[in-house]
Amino acid sequence: MLVRDLLTEKELGICVRWAPGGILDRRATGAITTDLPDPSRYLESGRILLTGLVWWRADDPSHALDEFVRRLVRAGVAALLAGEAAHGPAPDALVAACRAQGVPLLSVPSSTGFHQVSEYVHRRLSAEEYGRVEGSGLPEELMRRDLTALVSDGVGAGALLEHVAAALSAQRCEIVTTTGRVVASGSPTGSPGQRGTEGSRDRPAVAPVPGPSPLETWWLRVWADRLVPARPLKDAAEVVGLERARSVASRHDHRRSADHLVSALHRTRGDRNPVLTALSACGIPDGAHLSVVTAVLTGPGAEAEWARSALEEALRPAEERPVVGLSPEGTAVGVVSAPPEELLRALHDSWNPLHSALGRGTALYAGVSTPVATADLLPTALAQSRFALGSVSGGGPEGSTVMAAADMRGVGGLLAGLPAEVRRDYHQRTLGGLLEHDRRTGSEFARTLRVFLDQNGSWVGTARALHLHVNTVHYRVRRIEELTGTDMSVLDHRLDLRAALMCG
Repeated sequence: MLVRDLLTEKELGICVRWAPGGILDRRATGAITTDLPDPSRYLESGRILLTGLVWWRADDPSHALDEFVRRLVRAGVAALLAGEAAHGPAPDALVAACRAQGVPLLSVPSSTGFHQVSEYVHRRLSAEEYGRVEGSGLPEELMRRDLTALVSDGVGAGALLEHVAAALSAQRCEIVTTTGRVVASGSPTGSPGQRGTEGSRDRPAVAPVPGPSPLETWWLRVWADRLVPARPLKDAAEVVGLERARSVASRHDHRRSADHLVSALHRTRGDRNPVLTALSACGIPDGAHLSVVTAVLTGPGAEAEWARSALEEALRPAEERPVVGLSPEGTAVGVVSAPPEELLRALHDSWNPLHSALGRGTALYAGVSTPVATADLLPTALAQSRFALGSVSGGGPEGSTVMAAADMRGVGGLLAGLPAEVRRDYHQRTLGGLLEHDRRTGSEFARTLRVFLDQNGSWVGTARALHLHVNTVHYRVRRIEELTGTDMSVLDHRLDLRAALMCG
């Protein structure tokens, strides 16, 4: 199949935005649909990429689209098909990027679904592969059509997987998420469908089902007593992707209600009625004990929506339908009715798989409030969760990415929740002269101070820990007092110095 074949199917209504000369004579080996700004992991040479560019905004810098097209070139993509539903005809910046890098750019009208284009590509490739004319009833084509019809009928993921298993002659199929949570499973009608049944392979055949973000990738797993051919497996995964798109679309209203709730929590000052109304719209009854979780994603390319998706996935074991909205500052905020123990267990169990899906350089953090009994206290719980979040995202306990406010005890917990720049400033203002003296002279006054405070001001204990004479300790402490303007006999001064050390 050639890229130009897409223009011959009048029902699709595809037109050229940029493609000079013989560039449309490139061979196409398949089609993939994704709206990720970096779809590299899902691309294969010769594929046609369909995208709605939902991640792109008109005020984004032009180099964002340049980099997007550059990734397609590196992967050897045959052509880029841009849908018109989100932005109308492909934006000029995208046309310029494709022209500069030699990528054919076609436009898909909003009246044409991406699944129709994928279906057409599949039919053409199947006909070519088997040397048959289009419409001759190939088994793979019929399987795909039948499964796609089930998605259109809204049978649900479980029923769809029953038919997938039957079509692939498999004992069992599952859809699992990035964290390993089973979304749905199915076996052919009349089959027990147990994993590991006699005759089935120990390891399933696996195919990815890309989602709106790396954190939302599904995986189709198929257990069969024989090798599952690659083409039918990919076809089945693409049909599961249609079911995935349907489920993503269905969550729109729920997310909007969650956004309204989070907005109400940020605006409310003593008036509980807006919060009660927003809770009711989210299906949360008044009087439930609620905790608030605030999550943030950091690193290159991190998006607030990804943090929301991560938090929704992490909360699934504790909440059937998590309520997670976006705050004005771009954090994800969840309001949770599950008991604190279940909530924290769900977060901790999910966090490592979610981190792995993000890749190097990107991190996910969360802060959890203590539960509150009334809607009036939810803004306080929100503040608690944000403070706990600051303790980990701002350089808190090493390796910790989830912090519960209930675990933030003592001065250390209090200081950890302060913004990193505040802690650095206090550390420098209090100990700057001492640290500069150590740097210039090689003295160890900062170490002496730490040990002296660790020994609760014991001269003998400090001398023993540092292997010094007691008189030397007396001299060093006196110099520390001079350099910091403090008096070690005053408790408040000792607390100031301890806090400054903890902020370093």
